[in-house]
Amino acid sequence: MPINPRTNLFRGTGYEYYVISQLLIKEYESYKLPVDFGFDLAVCKPSDSGEYSADKEHDIYYFQIKSAQLNTCEQAKSKAGNRSDKRVKFTLNKRQIEKISAGDNNFLVCCLVERNESSESERLCGTFCLGKTQIEYLKNNGFFQESEKNYLLTVIFSPQATLEEQYMEVIEQLKEEKYYKSEVLQRLEELLGKSNIVNNHSNNNIYFVKKEKYQSEIKYFLNPYFYKIENFERMIHKKYYDFFIDKSKRVKNSQIV
Repeated sequence: MPINPRTNLFRGTGYEYYVISQLLIKEYESYKLPVDFGFDLAVCKPSDSGEYSADKEHDIYYFQIKSAQLNTCEQAKSKAGNRSDKRVKFTLNKRQIEKISAGDNNFLVCCLVERNESSESERLCGTFCLGKTQIEYLKNNGFFQESEKNYLLTVIFSPQATLEEQYMEVIEQLKEEKYYKSEVLQRLEELLGKSNIVNNHSNNNIYFVKKEKYQSEIKYFLNPYFYKIENFERMIHKKYYDFFIDKSKRVKNSQIV
């Protein structure tokens, strides 16, 4: 169901304040700009931090914030929990992208949102932050689908199994082996259920999708370094650019909905 423009305005503003909160936690002054001429936020170090000089232009950073709703595109085939890859296309205004690419202090933050239509609620699944260098690479290497006024960037969010889910998957596999006693496996299941040492946080992956010859698609893994907004200052340096994305597995068109 399409979201009306009024709702989009509120949710877009909400995610801008989410980014502000993350930067504040890392002790950056973050301000929502009252007039949007291509950037939503201005960010700097506090004046008493010893890292900020009012007369230096490079002490001010500018952010454009985008949010978009994920849609299920591929069901994971695993016994380790019900997980589905989710896909979204970010619509990026060409003029805004040109502004971000015009300076080393400009950044794009994309928020990946999952919406529950039945409860009319939504949650933030992940974010990633890109600077001038990364955006230029994506644009020059065919990741942006171009229209008259916009670029489209296709992103896949792939939730991975928690350690607990992986343990349970191994147990299911062990049950298929005849030389393991069922009572031992049952006891192991009970212990895992009571354990408070299992890491229940999953490692989620983000991919960029690029169409190649004959309409096939390749997923390119985005390094988790770029998931963290607070890493923005170092993203312009070459050593952080070298491991930006990695070629991953092929995506079949039949799996896309």
